[in-house]
Amino acid sequence: MEKVISKIIGAVIVLAIAGVLLYVFLVYILPVLIIGGLLFFFLRKLYRYLGRIRRSTDDYLTLTFVPLGYITSRSSSAGDLKYMYVDSVLEKFDISPNRYQRAREFIEVGGKSSAHEISEIISKYRQYWENPSARRRIFISQISVLFYDNLLTRSEINLFFEVANWYCYTREEAQALLDSLLNFKQFTYDPETDSYSPFGFGSWNSGESESGNTDGDGYGGFGSSYNSARELEDAYRVLGIDSSTSDNDARHAYKKLMSRYHPDKAIAQGLGDDGVKRYTELSQKIGKAWDTVKQYRHIK
Repeated sequence: MEKVISKIIGAVIVLAIAGVLLYVFLVYILPVLIIGGLLFFFLRKLYRYLGRIRRSTDDYLTLTFVPLGYITSRSSSAGDLKYMYVDSVLEKFDISPNRYQRAREFIEVGGKSSAHEISEIISKYRQYWENPSARRRIFISQISVLFYDNLLTRSEINLFFEVANWYCYTREEAQALLDSLLNFKQFTYDPETDSYSPFGFGSWNSGESESGNTDGDGYGGFGSSYNSARELEDAYRVLGIDSSTSDNDARHAYKKLMSRYHPDKAIAQGLGDDGVKRYTELSQKIGKAWDTVKQYRHIK
């Protein structure tokens, strides 16, 4: 009898311990495991999602800015102006500040890449531009840098067709796009320089106007004291404007560029001594260009 009672008591004790352990497991351990598991699951999903976003962002930045670097490095613009024209293109993409530097890095990579490497990049990320509207948007945004100096040379036209071929445009389609851009920007052909520009100064011959009258101003009645049309054209290119730009718009372009390339901006962006030097040189060039335009147009 005593043995039976002791067995019963032992069983009760075991069941009690098992019950306590089960209670602790169900009330404390299981919820922690469930919550931890769910948290791990969602964090893993989030990590993969953010990874896909980052990869797709990098893919898009590669497709957009590596070819842009290639095109810019091979344009006929002066070296210091290329920096300004690339900035103008970047502004159109409205890139967030944390991605701006990455875009710059991709542009630098493109400047050092070969035509074959750029062609492979564009082919690799075809899914981003297979849609006709997306293809046109990316293509136009990249080759727009060729037009920023208001001068399209023969070598730049060849570059235009090279890039168009990468995006699978036929020669006829590329020519139609080029004609449309030239017409929209009012570029006219100059057989003497074999290039297109919107300046339209007319004949230039030591102060003789198109009508043959010499008024001593050097620009056929515009009242300028400059010795060559090239100086004014260069000033327009620096400011990113042309002869049809209004005085107010020209002033706005000047102020915008001076604000962007003030040496203090280089310091604020942490660009170092080289950046400050580059910004100083650019701001001096911009100021000189504005002085040229002001004197030519008699802007106060």
